[in-house]
Amino acid sequence: MSGGNMAEKDLATRVARVLGRNSVRLEDLPPGSSRGAARVLSEEGEPIAFLRIDLGVATDVTVGKALVSEMALVKRAHDLGFPVPKVFALLNDPPVAVMELAAGTARPDEAEAERVGPEFMGHIARLHSIAPAEFGLDAPATVSDAIRQDLDCYMADAEARGITRRPLVRLAARILRHALPRSAEPPAMLHGDVGAGNFMVDNGRVSAILDWELAHAGDIHEDLAWLWTRGAHTAFGDPRQRIAEYEAAAGKALDPDRLAWHVAFVTFKSVIGLQRRMYAQGDDPGLLIILIAILTYETLLCAALGRILGIQLDMMEEAPVEGVTETVRLIELMRHVAPPANREGELLQQYLRAEAAQRPWNADRLRADARERLGAHPDQLDMLVDSAAPDRFADLLRVFGAAAGRRCKAFPNAERRVRRALAIGLGKQN
Repeated sequence: MSGGNMAEKDLATRVARVLGRNSVRLEDLPPGSSRGAARVLSEEGEPIAFLRIDLGVATDVTVGKALVSEMALVKRAHDLGFPVPKVFALLNDPPVAVMELAAGTARPDEAEAERVGPEFMGHIARLHSIAPAEFGLDAPATVSDAIRQDLDCYMADAEARGITRRPLVRLAARILRHALPRSAEPPAMLHGDVGAGNFMVDNGRVSAILDWELAHAGDIHEDLAWLWTRGAHTAFGDPRQRIAEYEAAAGKALDPDRLAWHVAFVTFKSVIGLQRRMYAQGDDPGLLIILIAILTYETLLCAALGRILGIQLDMMEEAPVEGVTETVRLIELMRHVAPPANREGELLQQYLRAEAAQRPWNADRLRADARERLGAHPDQLDMLVDSAAPDRFADLLRVFGAAAGRRCKAFPNAERRVRRALAIGLGKQN
């Protein structure tokens, strides 16, 4: 927020009033899934507070909580002694939370991540020991009920936004429902997005746990599954070490099969959230990053679903074959007559050219996979996703997994993220 228009100046004036300052400046930070963020700077340029701003992307509060609901959870967590920023005030039009500025960094280096790992996992274990009602949340009777309700909410949101037009989304939902964990335990209080990037570290201690937007009642294995899924883009050591630290703090062992299921589930949630951002109305300066993430997480979703089905997918090993098409020639002409103005524009044009050049190869390989694996034409895949019996899930997934892996070949950043996530165990058999 540069303060260049009247709405931003009015917001800065209101924030200054809350903080007891004559004036402040607002400095934009990269947005999350449905929240904007800004540092509040004093007249001298010193960071003094933090803003969390509702961008109106996730309007369905069953999927992403409204800002006022999120802040109620943060306030309760603060009262219970968790390291969370203090909420100074809630403003309207747009909805904005004025919060304490947490000290430290959300990107600790490897050594610091290892130092704070046991402390952070201890906080998560303690959170899981508190009943959701203590946070003002209603909860279904059992963990299985909570999981089923959560999956239903994500699918309803995806249906409403047209995201279920993507066959992989529907196939993933069918596999998840088929293998849904059975547990009569009462649901636990979950943070909903555990891992690096969502907590701050300062002088070797956890200074703040951030981003409670997805907090809900559910299965503790879901929170731990995020360690793998978030690890695709932000490292936090070996997830298996973090799990050991959690088990030591909680005094109980996790179920590897339930954990594997939830790795697939939270990766599925990530795909839905990214698609929501991609097709939301309005300009989003982070669309290139979202595109990279979609390519990454659709491939990782296939790997995680394969683990549920007990199969190891062969992905990312085929060398791409590029051809010259009309679209390729037009993109090359565009790069010549209208060179990109910045690095992001250059990356986007490189991706568009590579995707267009690899499209015939992708189509040929998809036809071959559909014929060899399913005895079907690619045009039949959409129908098979909805009608095939569960014993065909593995072959369908092999076809979609190979296709997702090939799509990553057009964007090296996506391929690197996939390989990093696979290296820390996402999709591997127990």
